[in-house]
Order: sequence, then structure tokens, then C-alpha cells
Amino acid sequence: MGKPGIAGLYLGAGSSRRMGRCKLSIPLHDGGWLGGLALREILRSKLDRVYIVTKDDEPAWLTDALSSAEAGKLERTVVKALHAEAGMSHSIRSGLRAAAASGADAVVIMLADQPFVTREHLNRLIACFSKAPSLHYVASNDGGGSMPPILIASSLFPELMKLEGDKGARELLRQSRFRGETLMPFNPLELADIDTEEELAELKALTGWL
Repeated sequence: MGKPGIAGLYLGAGSSRRMGRCKLSIPLHDGGWLGGLALREILRSKLDRVYIVTKDDEPAWLTDALSSAEAGKLERTVVKALHAEAGMSHSIRSGLRAAAASGADAVVIMLADQPFVTREHLNRLIACFSKAPSLHYVASNDGGGSMPPILIASSLFPELMKLEGDKGARELLRQSRFRGETLMPFNPLELADIDTEEELAELKALTGWL
């Protein structure tokens, strides 16, 4: 299976309650779907492998992204979150079990509804950790605090496994006993996420990508 290295956890099992429809299946201008936009970038990053967490075996947006000419050759595994309705923590635990079993040194937690994340930003998170492997985490920062994508060292895997409900890794980063760094993206749009129809319309107007 290759060296353990740094694995990506691509979380695409959310219920889209605030959107009112499956946001990851929203069509793009190029014929793909929103859920696969960031995944195409991730699969060309310097991650060692990616665990794609979904509530379905392989939804259409995922099949399209994996078959795209832009998908790259990065090793990928689809992990089914059997109880996705339990919240983000369940999705994280589902992917983390697979990553930990492979012996990963760290994971990068990424959200499928952050469509503009670039592989350059992910590679910067990885490079920061590679230079300072004693860090507990390296998080993204939009100017308002830490947020995904977040690289979490294996030393925090037990803490991640304790998360419950609709909580993510940011819960851990608030604890002063953990040491980390944060990185601003070159373009703030990279960290934008889409939860509502209003946010979707705003990003369409700004980018024309969706």
C-alpha cells in the first residue's frame, strides 16, 4: 500500500439540511458536479492517498470526478459513513479509522462543500507540517480563525475519535494544550463553503464556475 505519509479525508456525507437539496450534486458549467470540483484538485496534490467519505457507495458526482482526465493518479478509497445523519464527527471517525489502519502520520480533513480549495494550498499545509512534524495541527485561516482544510497529526487521532455530534476538528484546536500553525490562502475564496442557496448565488456571481 506504500508509505503511510499524509492521507486526505474528503468529507462528502453531509445531509445538506440548510440547502434543502443535495448540494454536492449541483451541476457545474463544465458538466460535472459541485462535490467533485475540489476533489479533482485534491487528487493532484502531494497527499499520499485520499479517503472519500460518502453516505452512498459512489454517487454520480464522485464517479464523474474519479473518471475525469484531471483526476490524477493519487491512491483513493471510498469509505461509506453508515450513520452519516449522526453528524460530521461520524464522517471524520469513519475516514480516520481507515487512515489510521494504514499507519498514516497525519490526515488533512477537507470538506466537499469547499469547492475552490486548490492543491497549492493543500501542499502548503503539508510542507508546513513536514518542516515541523512535532506540531499537532496545521489549519487554514480566513482571517477569522482556524478552519478546514486542517492537517491533524497522528498524535491527535485518539482525540478526533472522541468527537461527537456535528463537531469537527476545530473543537480540538481551541484547546491551548495543542500546538499548531495556521496558514492564510493566497485567495480568500479558496476557503469559501456553500451551505445555502444565497451563498451559492453569491459565489456564482463572483466566479462563474458554478
